[in-house]
This record gives sequence, C-alpha cells and structure tokens, in this order.
Amino acid sequence: MSAGFAMPFLTALGAELVQAGGGDAEVGLVIRPEHLNGFGGAHGGVLAALIDIAVGAAAASNGSPLRPNVTLALTTQYLRPAPGAGRVVAFARRRGGGGQIAFVDAEVRAPDGVVLATGTATLRFTSG
Repeated sequence: MSAGFAMPFLTALGAELVQAGGGDAEVGLVIRPEHLNGFGGAHGGVLAALIDIAVGAAAASNGSPLRPNVTLALTTQYLRPAPGAGRVVAFARRRGGGGQIAFVDAEVRAPDGVVLATGTATLRFTSG
C-alpha cells in the first residue's frame, strides 16, 4: 500500500507502514529518546498517533483505489506503561461501516507482544 500513501507525519514520527490491505494495517515504530515521557517510557501520544495512523491506513486499504479518510472519533485505552526502547507495532482492522463511514479497531503491542494500548475509531471517507 505504500504507493499512493504519502504521509509526512509518518516520516517525522519515525514510523513505518509495514503493510495495509483488505481493511487491515500494521504500523511499526522504534522508540527513540524524543518519544519518551518524563518517566522514561514512550509517551501516550505516540501510541495514540500510531493507532490513528493504523486505523486510517486500514480504512483506506479496504478496496481499490485507496480511499482518503479523516478520523471523526478516536478512543484510546492505555493498558500498561509503554517501554522506553524497542519496537512497538500497531495493528488495525476494519470492523464495519458503509459507503461513507468506517469503524476500525486497533492495538499496540510491545516488543514482547504484550498489548500496551487499544483503540477504536470512526472514520469518514473524503471521496468515493
């Protein structure tokens, strides 16, 4: 899916779109010092950003061509502190919706596979 999916914020964050297609997406990020909070773990905003990127990519990839979208609502639940190093991965899957709206769930996993955060999003397609 990387062709046609340009997002400057993805690059600035240091994240990588690993895969997207069929309503699923995976976004990875190696935690860097600028991602840390005052307690030495990855900031919750970094995890929320990964979820937002992943849900948008999952929604966009459910069909061809890619469907641009905007997030209408994003709810994030933080389950445990994020590590201050290593690679975290956000996985997203479209759960439903219609012609103009998509409902997508996501989770962020630590390097050891433990779920750090989950999210649910409602997105609106901006074309098509």
